[in-house]
Amino acid sequence: MFDLFNVVKIKHNGIVGTIVDKTVINGKTMYIVENNKSGTVKGAYGGNWAEFDCTDEDLELVKDAAPSMPKYATPKIAPQVTYA
Repeated sequence: MFDLFNVVKIKHNGIVGTIVDKTVINGKTMYIVENNKSGTVKGAYGGNWAEFDCTDEDLELVKDAAPSMPKYATPKIAPQVTYA
């Protein structure tokens, strides 16, 4: 079982990517993995940042990899306010 933003390797093609979506369909967990390298990949979708549909069996966790945010996600940080 993997979590959102885990860095994983897709076993059948060796691509390292980040889990950007996770859902359960008919009791089976499905993941969308976005390639961590820019460029189109044959058999993938998503344009320049290739995406793949995967199951638990398709993936292995990349050890020592910090979780990453998808390329399109820009975290919004609220300004810090101090009250006297």
